[in-house]
Amino acid sequence: ESLINKIKNELPELPMARMKRYVSMYNISSYDAGQITNKKELANFFEGCIKCGADAKTACNWILGDISKILNEKGAEPSDIPFSPEHLAKLIALIENNTISNTAGKTVISELFKNPREPEDIVAEVGLVQINDEGELEKIISEIISANSKSVEDYKAGKDRALGFLVGQAMRATKGKGNP
Repeated sequence: ESLINKIKNELPELPMARMKRYVSMYNISSYDAGQITNKKELANFFEGCIKCGADAKTACNWILGDISKILNEKGAEPSDIPFSPEHLAKLIALIENNTISNTAGKTVISELFKNPREPEDIVAEVGLVQINDEGELEKIISEIISANSKSVEDYKAGKDRALGFLVGQAMRATKGKGNP
């Protein structure tokens, strides 16, 4: 009996137990938890992100989304991720504090796979800092509204597609850096 207990205590956490823990502790879906725990290296990377302060659901989304997509495209394994969980946690923080947009985050992930370095350095090098200054954004939007009076009239007449056009013009004017 004591030998059995000793062996049980020395066993690593099994994938099913880890999956259940992720669902209860981090409030992620069973499906997502199953995908993360499917590969030990992926689960370790996920936990590393959380230890570095990343929100569990957000880290899960990045890992199962863009990171897994790139790994699949390269035919690579989670152990081949060339950057640390801390890098992903820093990227998530940059998005959460509105320094960059989610779209810019995708660019940072791609860059991290090509040449791992600090996400802040990539943001500075590539020029991805989001425009958050309301005064600057209002000026740009005013110019767009003035230059597109027909679209404004269409929107006021109930044509929702016109708003999409105006938003697109704003994103083009800010080169995708305007905080939506």
